[in-house]
This record gives sequence, structure tokens and C-alpha cells, in this order.
Amino acid sequence: MHHMDSPITATLEAELAEAARAPSVVVWLDRGEEYRQYAEGLAERHARGEFEAPVVAFQGSYLEMMLALEGCANGLEPEPLVLYMAGHDEEAIRRSPMLEMYRAGRRYERPLAELVRESAQGRVEPGELEAFLGGEAATSLEAAEAWLRRALTSEQSELAARLTRLGPERLVDLLFEEERDEGELTQAVQGPEDVGVLVNVLYRQLGLSAGFLTFFAGKAQGLTLAEARETCAAWLMCVEYVHDLRRSPSLGGLKALEQLRGAHLEVSLALVARLREEHPEAYASYADVVEGHLEAELAQVRPEELGSIDTFRGEERRVLEASLEALSEERWERALEWAEARRARPSFWVRRELERKFEWALVGSIARLGQLIAKHQRPLGGVASLEEAVERYARDVSGDGPAYEVDQAHRHLEQQRLKLLRPHLRHFAALLSAANTVRALYRGWADRLAGDFTTVCERQGFLPARSLQQRTFSEQVLEPLVKREGARVALFLLDGFRLEMAAEVADQIDAQRATIHLGARLAELPTITAVGMNALAPIHEGGRLELAGSSGFKGFRSSGGYVVRRPKDRIRAFSERLVDPSAPSARKVGQYTLAEVCNRTLESLRMGHGGANLLIVHGREVDEAGEHGMGLASFDTWLGQIVAAWRQLKNLGFDTFVFTADHGFMLRDETTVARRFGAASDPPSRRYALSPRAERHADLATVPLDELNYAGRGDEALLFHRETGVFITQRGDQGYVHGGNSPQERIIPVLTVEHGVGPTAERLSYTVEAEAMSETPTASRLRFKLKPAQASQTVLSFTQTEPVRLALRVPRRDDVQVSVIAVLGGELRNQVAVAPVTRWVEVSFTLQGPRDERVKVELMAAPGEPAEVAAWTSASFFTVVDQTPREERPGALGEAEAPAPATTSQGDWAEALGDPKLATVFRHLEAHRSITESELTTMLGSPRAVRRFSYTFEDYLDKIPFNVTVEVTPTGKRYNKGN
Repeated sequence: MHHMDSPITATLEAELAEAARAPSVVVWLDRGEEYRQYAEGLAERHARGEFEAPVVAFQGSYLEMMLALEGCANGLEPEPLVLYMAGHDEEAIRRSPMLEMYRAGRRYERPLAELVRESAQGRVEPGELEAFLGGEAATSLEAAEAWLRRALTSEQSELAARLTRLGPERLVDLLFEEERDEGELTQAVQGPEDVGVLVNVLYRQLGLSAGFLTFFAGKAQGLTLAEARETCAAWLMCVEYVHDLRRSPSLGGLKALEQLRGAHLEVSLALVARLREEHPEAYASYADVVEGHLEAELAQVRPEELGSIDTFRGEERRVLEASLEALSEERWERALEWAEARRARPSFWVRRELERKFEWALVGSIARLGQLIAKHQRPLGGVASLEEAVERYARDVSGDGPAYEVDQAHRHLEQQRLKLLRPHLRHFAALLSAANTVRALYRGWADRLAGDFTTVCERQGFLPARSLQQRTFSEQVLEPLVKREGARVALFLLDGFRLEMAAEVADQIDAQRATIHLGARLAELPTITAVGMNALAPIHEGGRLELAGSSGFKGFRSSGGYVVRRPKDRIRAFSERLVDPSAPSARKVGQYTLAEVCNRTLESLRMGHGGANLLIVHGREVDEAGEHGMGLASFDTWLGQIVAAWRQLKNLGFDTFVFTADHGFMLRDETTVARRFGAASDPPSRRYALSPRAERHADLATVPLDELNYAGRGDEALLFHRETGVFITQRGDQGYVHGGNSPQERIIPVLTVEHGVGPTAERLSYTVEAEAMSETPTASRLRFKLKPAQASQTVLSFTQTEPVRLALRVPRRDDVQVSVIAVLGGELRNQVAVAPVTRWVEVSFTLQGPRDERVKVELMAAPGEPAEVAAWTSASFFTVVDQTPREERPGALGEAEAPAPATTSQGDWAEALGDPKLATVFRHLEAHRSITESELTTMLGSPRAVRRFSYTFEDYLDKIPFNVTVEVTPTGKRYNKGN
């Protein structure tokens, strides 16, 4: 008789039922005949309708078994069947007449010892379990059931039964929830005997052994509750450490943990992760204590022997320091491996300390760039043609990835360097040194790349074949797309849009039901807006462009006699080429700026040019920001705007998108060579010079304008640096330059995205639950969670949706710039937080504006996000840092100090305090900059109210738009207004 409430039989029967659920034969091998009685009984239970699948048991005769099988599985459709083969293993079944059924069916084999151990763990003491399995009684399922039944019904104290019923998860929660407060567990576990019962339960449920108690606590009995709590934490942490370690531990007390298997291991690993997430303060405190006990172990372990989980603070510190050492030795792969592991699975210690996250992000960016430079040492070495040069730069022709990845990694590092590399970082000096080293390596790489490219140009000619020319873009790429029946095309003409940026945008575009192709062309020379942007319009005559004006580059003359030099001129040129006014349904050409597409509503866009067949979107943001020295700070925002604009126009009904550029750019820094050329009164541009004749100069490339098929300018010629150097000009030292002949400036993207027609997804709605977090020296922080807005939409349906894109801004304050620097629990993409639904996400950001002040922020759906998100505005205020250069601030140069400007209230913050008397106090502070305790007594009504204000004072600081400091004076406290 088998008891179905026995965990052994229940587990076995559940597995058999699952195996037999598929319509096929299950061949159950049982070499030791440990399950014979149970299997024969299972056949009888099937006859009574208590088990779904028929069971045929081998009774010693193959002939009898074959006869018994005649009535089974004879239908047209496959039927489930369990074939119990007592005394058979795989070798025996292969020698039997059942081989054909064995091959056609599914094998099931379950060693009894394994089944008993899995079913009994957490229910009986580990020593008792191992004693049974090692004895002579563990020969059958019946014997195992009888033993477990006796063990479970043996006399157990009421406290042990109560603690066991809690289960390991709840028990550990109570242990650490009640560390300081009297609670359910603290009241139940009163003396040493009760603690002994608790330890015994932990022994059964987690495997916490007497040997470990002696190793860590110095005794196996007589522990206090505090010692038991600390030892439990130590057990969980040490189990994780040992099983994450890439070698055997050195300390004898840890070696035994290597043998932990099955449920004890799984439960312990799950609980240490839960302890980190649910009780982070307790975890951090105990981890430091446990780490002190393991000092001898951790002193001997090498960083590469540590696993991917930083159980202890010292592990993360050791690996970070090893990563910095690897950077200093240019062992990029090793440093990148460590950084990537902590990016994919952020360490507990990194999540607790934002500056640590910055350091790891910088390590990863430095190592990534170094690795790519080493991999693409000379991409254009030995190329024979411009076509091959473009192919090697833009495509993965060698299996190592395209060469533009180096420029992308360099841009990412420079952006990280600007945002994150601050002197207060613990390892600032080492990171700065490594960043400078890899910056110099990049400059050498870029110089080689530009030099090799220039050599190819001089050999083949600077003007490529028509298929690569910028001037043929309209007729070869755009026109065939626009002239398709029913086509709706959006053309993005983006100033300074590099090929690597287009690749990044392509990665963010949803490829579902879309065809995405990233092609490349060569920008016209010089690579400046006045040339490239206008050359994209369909204005060449037989491949020849006529320069307008008598000097410089002021656009091109069209066949219609007008000069194309401004956006409206380009629209006219596109319209003349692509629109036939006499056609019954003439195409329409519209235009917007990138900012208009992002900032206007869909209805507003539809009312404007929503019905156009061709919509031209001009984007000047990156070039303008770069020319004003703000490029690195704004690149992410700008790329995010491009993706947002694509989403907006896709929602508006456009199905084909083309993204291209007038030119690319180079980033300039202290490694860039600068030289003087020409007269100081008439200096050249930073990356090119225009000469009245084709002069030859050492280290410069000379290109007559006639060789570029430019008409109307006689013998003039362009002069370029052969590498990445710049000419000294009167315009200052911007970190963003273009105009030259490097691949970064000349190889422009042609990104096409064609969307198929598919069903329109349901537009989901969300609300935001959010709260401010404490500010760090480097950033403000908040956390939020998206929740279904309608009760009819279940949480389950939302958890299966795509993540939602959210943006952060300061409402009604265009002069305050928000820079998102980290997103924990989600993803940061071009200043947009990509957040999963129903999970907490933490955002770290900085605010810069025209003065030091405090403002509220708003979390809202990013432009183009299809989901509806109810915007959330903070009740708290966040710190804005004055970004005005110190020498430009009022009073900075010895002038009389200007009065502080009034802060922007962003609503009635005083009323939001919820108490009229408190509002009076803080309004007085705002107006008069200080308040004394005697004044407080008058306003609040009593000394008791003043004391209460003093105790709760810090609770109000994030609710007011200025800082307040407390000064102790002989007459009491004085509260002073800061910024």
C-alpha cells in the first residue's frame, strides 16, 4: 500500500504522469527492481481509472509482455503507454525484444536514492537522511516510504513543528526582519534551548551543519539568537561564494560546502539572493562581518578565480582593482570581461554605490575601445579602391566587425568621460591615466586610417564612382522609393550624422515587419554643410555641380537658375524632380525640423504635412551643438530624438524612411596635431584650406576643384591634412571638427527602413508610481514603477508587453538641461529610460541651468512612445547646478555681488506642505533668508511646536525649492536659506 501523501510517491507519480502525457510509449527502466511493487499497483490503479496511462509491467517473460501489449496502442492516433522494465538498464533493454519500442518511445529512469534525497531534504536532518541511504534498508520504494513516514511522525517539539511549517523563505525573512524589533520569531525563540531548535530546523532546511557552526561561530551548541542569525547569514553567503568560486576554497571550513547538492544548495542560493534584495542593509552589515572571518581565504584568492557574483565587498574591490591594472597593462580583453559581467549582472555593491557604477562603466568603455583598436589595427592598409575602402569601414568583411565600431566606441568613451570621470571617484587617477592612454592609441589609429584613405584617394581620385557619390543619392536611392504606388516616404537630412550613429539608430528601430538596410556613400568635399546638404538635392547636371558665388562655398546653382543653399531651396529642388503637377494625383512634399516632429502632437503633425507623400525632416542639432562645444553632452539626446521622430512618423502612417547626412565629423582633443597655415589675417577652416591654384605642400593633399566635377571656379584647389590634424583658426579650439577627407567625415550613412503592413497593436495605458531618493555628490535620483492604468487590463497582459520609453524633463523650464546618467532595472538609450512594466527602476540624473536652485522634475512618455503614460511630477525638489562659467557669473571678477535671483516655484510648493503654519515658516525663509527660534515660536504657536519642527526638519527639505542650513547661536538655532 502506497500513501499518496508521501512526498516520495507524490514526486514519482507526478514525473510519470508528466512523461506519459505525451502520446508515446514511456519505457521505465528499473535495474534494481526498487519500484516493482509500486509499478504493479499502478497498473491496477489504471484499471480503476486512478492513473491516466495504461501500465504494462515486465514479469520475467518477454512473450507474456508481448501478448499483454496486443491490446494497447492499436488506434490510428498515438496513445500514452508506460512500459515498466524491471531488472533492465539501457544495456539490457538493447538486447531485448523491446528494443524497437525503446527506440520509438521516451526513456524514464529514476534512482531511488536520488528520489529519496530530493523528497526528504528539508524534512529530516541531513545526517539521518544519509544514514538511511547508506544502510541496507534503502532497497525499495516501500522501505523508503516507511522510513520517511516514521521520521516525519516522530516526536517533534511544538516550536520545531511551528518553525518547519514557516518554510525556509519565511523563516529567513523573520530572522532578518526582526533584527532590531520584537516580533513573531523573537517572541517564540526565547532561550538557548529554543535557539537550538531553530538551528536544527535550519540544519534540515538549508544543510547548515554542526561543522560550519564550529568553523564560524566557534561552537555547535549554546548559540544566542544573534549568533544564530549571524551564522545563518554566513552560511548562505559562504555557500554562494564557494559555488561561484572557480577553484576549491583554501579554508577547511569552506571545503565541505563544495559537497552541498540538491535542494539544500538551491534553497541556500535562492535565499542569499533574497536576503540581498529584501534586506539590503542587513545583508551589507553581515557581509562585512563574514568577510572579516574569511580574511585568510580572500587574501589567497586571485581576482580571476572569483566568479561573477560579488558576495562580499572585497570581491568587487579586488576585481575592480585588477581591472584597472589590466587597463594599465593594455590587457583589454581581461578588463572587458570583468566589466561586461558586472554590466550584465550588476553587483550588489555597485548598485549601492553610484560612483562604483560610474567606475565600472568607464572601465568597460576604455577596455572596449582598446580591444577594438587592437582588433582593427589598420583596416584600410593595402586597399586598392575607394569601393573597397568604404566596404571595409562600413561592413563586416573580415568577421571582426566593421571598422566604424572603433569610432563608435571612441565617441561612447568620450561621452562617458565627460559625464562620469570626476575627481571625487576613488580610482580617478587610474581611470584618467587609462582613458588618456587609449585616447592616444585612438589618435594613432585614426591617423593611420585617414592616411591610408587619402593614399587611395590620391591613387584613384577623390571623386568616387556614381554609386558612391553623394550627388546621385536622390536619383539612385530616393526617387525609386518615392515613385512607388502609394508610397509615403520620410527623408531625414541630418547634419553631422556619422555612419556609426546610423548603425546605433538602426539597432534601436524595431525590426519586426521591417526591412532595414544600412548603406554608405562618400560625402562631397569639403565635408561641410554648405556643400553636403545641398548636394543631396537633385541638382547635378550630368554628374557636374555648379558652385554658386565667386568665392568659398555658398551652395550650388540648379538647372532652373536659382541657388540651392537653404532648406526651402532643397524642398523646391526635390519638388521639381519628384512631383508632376499635371498628374491626376500629384505627390506632395512637406518639411519639418527634427524638433518639430519630436515636440508636436500627432494631430498637429497631421494637420500640417501629415498627408505628404514625401516628408523632408531637417536636423541641425548635432552640428550646432558640436560647433558650440556641446556635442559630447548632446549626442545621446540627439540620437534619441531621431528614433523618437521615426516613431512619430510611423504612427502618422509613413511606411518608408531614409536617413542620411551631409557629412560626418572628427572629435578633437589634446592628442590632435594643430598647425598654422596661411596668413593670420586669412586663416583656413579647421580641416581644409581653399587655394587659388593647385599648390603642393608637404604633408597635405591637394585636390583641384575641377577633379571633383565642380564647375565655375577655375583653377582653385582644396588642401587637406593627410591625417586627422587641424589648421589653427580664429574660431577657437572646438572639440568637434569636420571639412576634411577622413573616413569619419566622408563616409556618410544611407539608412533605409521599409515597414510592412501589420495589425495595429492595442494602445496600452500606464500610470507612474514614483518617489525621490537621496541625492549623491554626483547625481540626483528617483525610482519609479509603471502600472496598468485600467482595472480591466491585467498585470499579466502588461508583463508580456514591450518595455516603455520614458523621458525626464523640468516642466516649463527650457533653460534647465536634464542629463540621465544611469538607469538601474531598465536600460538607458540616448537619454531615454527604457523600463519594463510593473518593476521598480532607478534613474540617476543631473540638472544644469543658469543658476544654482532646486526644481521639480517630470517623468513622461518619450516622444513617439505608442503607449499612453500619465505624466508624473515630483513633489520633491532636485538640485540644479549653475553651468555658467565662473568667470561669467555676476560678481566673479571683483564686481559687487548681484542679488540671488528668485527661484522658480513650479507651482505652489508651500501649499503642498499641507500645513499653513509650515507654509508661513518657509515662505518667511524664502523672502528673508533666515529665521530664529523666537520667530518660529511666534509663527508655530508654542515652544513644543518648535521642538517638533526641529525633530522633523529634514523631512521638509526635499519639498521646498531651496536649501536650508542650521546654525547654532547663543540664543538658539537659526535656520538660514541657501541656494
